[in-house]
Amino acid sequence: MRQILTNYVDWFRLSKGTGMIPITKESLQKLSERLDNNSINHIVENISLLIKNFSIIRYGKYDLSTILDSLSMYIQMSNSQMVHLIEGNIHRFLISHNLGITWSLILEQIFKVVFIEFIDDSQIRFRCDNDSITITLVLNQ
Repeated sequence: MRQILTNYVDWFRLSKGTGMIPITKESLQKLSERLDNNSINHIVENISLLIKNFSIIRYGKYDLSTILDSLSMYIQMSNSQMVHLIEGNIHRFLISHNLGITWSLILEQIFKVVFIEFIDDSQIRFRCDNDSITITLVLNQ
């Protein structure tokens, strides 16, 4: 319980400095339905930078471990559900968001952008559908 409260306080304390604002899920879904590729790329770039900056501010470094924590916090604070399963060197992230296929594709791009610095593209697989995304990482041990 203490860790949940700490994450919540940290996220909202640090998110103010990064320019985040709250928005309803319904509004976000309606907005995302109308996005073109250029707009999606711009959003992905901004969110990826936000996550990187959040990692650096909160942890004092930017590595695979801190980025996983920051992405997890971002997903949770975005009112979505995420389950992280670990089986040996395989990590699976199951994210349920109920925001439509466009949001699944945005999340896919965000994960690609932040992981590409740490993991070869061949080690990442995605499966997107209307209300969720599954990300599978095969990490070298």
